[in-house]
Amino acid sequence: MIFKIARNELRNLFYSPVAWFITLVFFITCAVLFTNKLYDQAVFNELLVKSDPTAMKILSLHATLALYFGLDGLMPGIVRNLHLFIPLLTMGLINREVNNGSIRLLYSSPIKIWHIVFGKYLGLMMYNLLLLAIVGVFVATGFFAVRHIDYGTLLSASFGFFLMLAAYSAVGLFMSSLTTYQIVAALGTFLVLFTLSRIGGLWQQYDFFRDITWLLSMEGRLQKLMVGLIRSKDLIYYLSIVFIFLSFTLIRLQKGRQYSPWYLVLGKHVLVLLIALTVGYIGSRPRYTKYWDTTATKVHTIPAPVQEIISRMDKDSSLEVTLYTNLVDSKQRTPLGLPFNRNGYLEGLWDPYLRFKPEIQFRYEYYYDNNPAINHATLGAGRMYREFPGKSLKHIAEEHAKLFKVSFSKFKSPEEMRRQINLDAEGYSLVMQLKYKGKTEFVRFGTGRPAVQQIGGALKRLINNDNPELAYVYGELERDIYSRGRRDYGEHSMLKENLDALINTGFRIDTIDLRTRDIPKSVTTVVLADPRRELATEVLRKLKAYIAEGKNMLILGEPDKQYVLNPLLRELGVEMLPGQIVEPKYTATPEKILAKPAKGYRAVWGEENYRQSIALNLPVDRPLELPGTAALKYNSGKFDIEPVFETMKDKAWLKAGKLVSDSAQPVFNAAEGDSTGTFSVALKLTRSTGNREQRILVWGDADLLSNWNLPATNNLPPMLLKWLHYGEFPLDKGLIQAKDVMKLPANQAKWLRIVYVFIVPVVILAGAALLLKRRNRK
Repeated sequence: MIFKIARNELRNLFYSPVAWFITLVFFITCAVLFTNKLYDQAVFNELLVKSDPTAMKILSLHATLALYFGLDGLMPGIVRNLHLFIPLLTMGLINREVNNGSIRLLYSSPIKIWHIVFGKYLGLMMYNLLLLAIVGVFVATGFFAVRHIDYGTLLSASFGFFLMLAAYSAVGLFMSSLTTYQIVAALGTFLVLFTLSRIGGLWQQYDFFRDITWLLSMEGRLQKLMVGLIRSKDLIYYLSIVFIFLSFTLIRLQKGRQYSPWYLVLGKHVLVLLIALTVGYIGSRPRYTKYWDTTATKVHTIPAPVQEIISRMDKDSSLEVTLYTNLVDSKQRTPLGLPFNRNGYLEGLWDPYLRFKPEIQFRYEYYYDNNPAINHATLGAGRMYREFPGKSLKHIAEEHAKLFKVSFSKFKSPEEMRRQINLDAEGYSLVMQLKYKGKTEFVRFGTGRPAVQQIGGALKRLINNDNPELAYVYGELERDIYSRGRRDYGEHSMLKENLDALINTGFRIDTIDLRTRDIPKSVTTVVLADPRRELATEVLRKLKAYIAEGKNMLILGEPDKQYVLNPLLRELGVEMLPGQIVEPKYTATPEKILAKPAKGYRAVWGEENYRQSIALNLPVDRPLELPGTAALKYNSGKFDIEPVFETMKDKAWLKAGKLVSDSAQPVFNAAEGDSTGTFSVALKLTRSTGNREQRILVWGDADLLSNWNLPATNNLPPMLLKWLHYGEFPLDKGLIQAKDVMKLPANQAKWLRIVYVFIVPVVILAGAALLLKRRNRK
């Protein structure tokens, strides 16, 4: 009986202009969104091919995301407009029977109410399959337009689109049962859908309402499905919406068939809501949530090393995460930690980790505090007090509370907070504290949200504290890891605001004065960065003993201080040659040179990265710009030595005398000792020591990792240290390179646009007109 009613309902839909109108408009909408993006991308790629074939292969990656999921892509576009189609489709489902009088025949027939409701809903869902098929046409087209298309993400998005259709249809069916006016039913459906789409952003600052409104929100549920992550709680949510509104429709029609007291009807509605909310709440708990990452690159799954770290945590010992939010944060990160962003904080940051450890406990601490001495006057306390002249810290915090529309009573005073924890070293900025078995680690937000490298590094330190330990030698005017000066190393090592800094990716870092201390046994790598005066005899002895023990080391020098490092380097079979490499050109000063990757680069870069880039036809020989470097000479003896970077042949030469870079271009003069050839500027040294390989890196340019040069080489410090620590640290970001590349020529994309936007809609329109005309004749 349900199928008979569904078939009759489907027939009625296609014998009316409304269904054909929706089909036509929906197809044109999809065609315009898809073909415009497809044609633009195809033309862009052809222009790239003409200028640089290798650039096209790089920039056209992630073609699936570009075509289907961009701001003007197919999937977001149809989701934004879906609420305009469904009300028109559902506005006459029930009230048409009332207006025609056929509802009395249905009530008096041996058909049950649920037969009517499920039959009409099934007929509507069969029509929804047509809309899904239209989307499928453009998904199928992508298989011919994109090589290695990410079909898992597209299938997940299509599944999410169908679930949303199911939920929207249930709402529309219910609204059509409330009134005999179809336009009122359409407006009511639109209002309910709009409310469910926006309710997730309402009253998020109130603890009592936040979970309820987020539980009812449609928008947040679809976002994960649209990017390739299927979660059981999202599926339960859409099924709960369908259950609620189909049940409400049943109750409504039963009331029309037989009288029921108002309190009994109200009780039925409340019971339905309680069942749906209870099932939805239980299903949304991390312990009962199941995940399926359908993306080709597994972007929603934390990498295997971090999964392994989490698996080593005891099941009966929970991980506690406390978010400390300062109301007067000088770095202006307060909104990220306030209650109205809490669900975004949990969903966006911690959901991938809850998948593997659902027992994580979350705490939130709110306070106001400030230390003018550690903040910049233009961005921190100085600016704050200038904006509120004559105000105390408490009064300023109260004004901030009004600005953020939060209750000031939630925030602890500086005295209360300092009795609990001292965050002075963290600059009183937004920070998370991870606690496990009494041990704590901070995870900072820096200029954005922490990623898997930061959280994974902190988790690793919590479980066994065996993270690599770096010791930077100081005492001979080496580069300072605490300074933000131009020549120093604070940005990539100890700057807490930089999320990629070593301190934020799990490394233990300290400085060591070898004139007064020995190198601790726990140190995994010693860094000697550009000492400016000769190494003391005791310092040199300790460094040689450290190397003799088979430990790893990073040595960086400068062209004008070869005599400082050569006594140590000669023990390794390496020597920094006198003078400086120059590369005269009109675009830059001569000491700036381009160094090309050499034989040892592949090993330092990482074999897996290298193989993957080769497979994707990505360039693996990009030159590195050095701001000024010495040449390195080597002879293999104690170590196996390979160059990592070397100068370009016939472009650079070794200037033996003093270089004057702000005058005329230097001229090669063999009489002064200048020499030509290919010079090594970075070396890797390896040898077997016991059951492990000793690794040492030597660079002729210490400015390469300096604060002022770091923006150009931001990925270099992690790469070097990863090789020195056998590929284990820093942890991988877990990003697998996408393989989907646009392959459709522009002329074919142009013809596709003509066919989909013009020809196919005309065919649909002609078919609809013919069918409706024949129907009217009958």
